[in-house]
Amino acid sequence: MGLQSAGTQTPHFTIGVVDNDAFALAAMGNYLSRALADSADLDWLTTSAATAIHRCLTGPCPNMLLVDVSMSEMSGIEVIRTIRERDSRIMLLAVTSFPLDEYAQSAADAGAQAIAAKGNVRQLTATILGVQRRQPYRYASIDFPLVQDAFTRLAHHRQRDGIDSLTPRERTIVELSADGNTSVNIARQLGLSPATVGTYIQRACRKCGVKNRVQLIALLAKRRNTR
Repeated sequence: MGLQSAGTQTPHFTIGVVDNDAFALAAMGNYLSRALADSADLDWLTTSAATAIHRCLTGPCPNMLLVDVSMSEMSGIEVIRTIRERDSRIMLLAVTSFPLDEYAQSAADAGAQAIAAKGNVRQLTATILGVQRRQPYRYASIDFPLVQDAFTRLAHHRQRDGIDSLTPRERTIVELSADGNTSVNIARQLGLSPATVGTYIQRACRKCGVKNRVQLIALLAKRRNTR
């Protein structure tokens, strides 16, 4: 699908979009088709975080992925971090309908190159084109990393012990577990179900390369003891 006029010529590139809201996803696709110049192609749209990660890491992937930060399957911040830890090429742009202040720092820490508001179409277009040109992006006092810089930092952390690859919610749950809380107690404190807490623990185990909660807690304890 060719993308239309933005008034500024950029090298040809491809875009993928992941947003679990099917209506918002369709609107985003329609907007991109109208707003950007023929210098880009809309490669694919998906409502699935897992599908987006799989496409970006296992096959031909777009040059840029737009990631809605408010996903239900897994957070958009986690999607960004998961891809960035393993890929040093794709440009990642966080998008949200919430105030940018809420997610800007987390998106930068996760390895995104910029963040933009879904409702501000002029800003979204300008940000996409700026990221494509490898222009450094700054929001408020937050400097977003370039692709290679973000990959180098996150890949190093992931190779070290995996703790730094955890999302803020995963880290909170692991720390509460390390403090002796059961899944039921954690669920009550965070307003989650015990099953959801278990899912977060499983994800944290996979990221850290351990088999179970006991090993995960031991890994965190080791990290705490080395500080």
